[in-house]
Order: sequence, then C-alpha cells, then structure tokens
Amino acid sequence: MGPLRISVLVVLALSLAAGEGPGAWLVPVIRPYTAVASGGYEYRPEVALMGGGRYELAIARAAVRTQVWDDESNELVFSGSWEDAEFTSDAVFPSLGEFPSHLHELRLGALYRHVTPERQVYGTYVAVGTADEHPYSSSEGTGLTATVFWRRPFTRDALLFTLTYIDDAAILGGIPLPGLTYEWHPTVSTTVLIGVPFSSLSWKPDQRTTLDASLSVFGTARLSAGTAPWESYSWLRLQVGVEYGAEAAKWPERLPEDERVYTRAGKVFAGVAARLGAYNTGSLNAGWLFARKVGVGDSLFDLDDYVRPQPGPFVAANLSLGF
Repeated sequence: MGPLRISVLVVLALSLAAGEGPGAWLVPVIRPYTAVASGGYEYRPEVALMGGGRYELAIARAAVRTQVWDDESNELVFSGSWEDAEFTSDAVFPSLGEFPSHLHELRLGALYRHVTPERQVYGTYVAVGTADEHPYSSSEGTGLTATVFWRRPFTRDALLFTLTYIDDAAILGGIPLPGLTYEWHPTVSTTVLIGVPFSSLSWKPDQRTTLDASLSVFGTARLSAGTAPWESYSWLRLQVGVEYGAEAAKWPERLPEDERVYTRAGKVFAGVAARLGAYNTGSLNAGWLFARKVGVGDSLFDLDDYVRPQPGPFVAANLSLGF
C-alpha cells in the first residue's frame, strides 16, 4: 500500500527514487552521499462503517537508497522499498468476499542521472515490484516501471520531458506515456511546476516559512505550510495541511491486473518535523480523516465494490537517517 500509483505520475515516482519532494531529481547538481534509510507508520483506529460493521487500517513502510557511484557529472542510485497494509474489518466486498488481512509490496529500483555543464539533466529510472497478500507466493503481482527524463534549462526556467512505461498500471498499463512540465522560477523564493499529469508550487516567503501545494489530473491534491517559530531551534518546525487522495494496492490473488484496492480520504493534519542535516529528518503528525471510501476497481473514481468508513482520527510518524 503506497502512494497512488498511476503510471504517468512520473514526478512522484522519480522523487521517491531520489528520496525527496517533487522535483528534487531535477536539481542540476550531483550531491554525493552514502546511504539513506527511512521508515514510517500510519495508524487509522477502528471506526464504524456506514451501514454496519467496523474498519481499521495500519500502514508500515521502510526504504533504503544508496549512491553506488558518482562523479562531478553522473550518479547511480540503487533503492528498495517495502510496504505492508494491515486491514481489520468484518465488512465484505459483494463480488469478492472478505477484506484481505494484509497487502504487501516490495520494490527494487535504480536511478541514473547525468548533469551537463549547461545544467541539462538526462536520466532513467527502472524498478521491478512485486505485490501479494501472502508475500511472495507467486509472480502474478510482479510489475516493471521504466522512465527516461530530460531537463532542458533556460536562463532561469526549464522544460521537463519524460516518457514512462509501467506494464501493470491500473490506467493505460503497457503503453509508453509522455509527460511535459514547465519549471518556472518567478522569484528566487518560488518554484512552480506546471504540467501534465502533476503540478506543484513551493514558496518560501522567509528563511523559516514554507508553503507547498500540489495537484494532479487524477484528483489528488495537497496544501501544506510549515514554520520554524523559534530562531534558536531552527531545526524544529511546526506544520499543518490538508490533502485529498488515496493509497492503491494490488491484490493479485483476487483482482485482475488492472484493478486495485483503493483507500480514499480527505485529511487535515498538524504536527512537528525535525531536520538535523540533509538526510536526518523525522516527523510526527495527527489529524482527521473524512470523505472516506474503501473499495476495488480500475481507478480511484470508478470503484465496483466499496464501503464507507465513518470519519475518524489518524496518527503518522516518519524517520529518515543518512549514513
């Protein structure tokens, strides 16, 4: 269970490979490091289902990435991630029966980037993933992801070209899909990515405050703000936000290749985050889930069977350590 895995969300896929926020893989600089390990846990306590029944969800994540080779113009990064979603519910899908107890996913990938003296960025990202209810009992949940990308800079801005292939994507799987994004810097404190399928805004009005927003054509959106209110503790930040979207997980033992289990919800959250160096970060957030729906189908907005959990709380913790 992970971020909504729509095949043409290239920016998000590559950002995960780089271990940073949207657009980080586009930075025309090779920054050496050894390895980064990260993990997270999100708990959504038991709530009643509309129409009767109960529902609870816990999501655990772990990842590692290491830069196995680099020089002034090139880098090669290997990465791996594991995710486990644990469902506790007495609900049933009308066409499938009971909920799965666990859905797992393991993904191994490699990212190569080349940066030219003119600050162009070329590269490719390739990953193989496997998902199953009982890891990893068959090859039915195996999938390939491959992306090539090119950043074409101008004086201050840039154009970003991508071509992505995901053989088991829920939407347009097995078809190479192009992407085009304009990277715009209206001021030194503002970065805007405008394109398909993903757009984002990052604004830093002062050294201690940030505002971030993102939107995809598939109906996911996020708005968040953070500030370091104490000058003596600039490594400690307060953050708030609201988002809408879903996690998606394959269930190859019970679902066709083009269908997923979706857990859709809106979120409002607040919490604290700490940064000690470039790769040592942690966060703790809590908030409220609303407009919830859990179901199976071939897209976030086309669910064949679903249930509706009542609104309820959640808590999430994340930690990243560099070595």
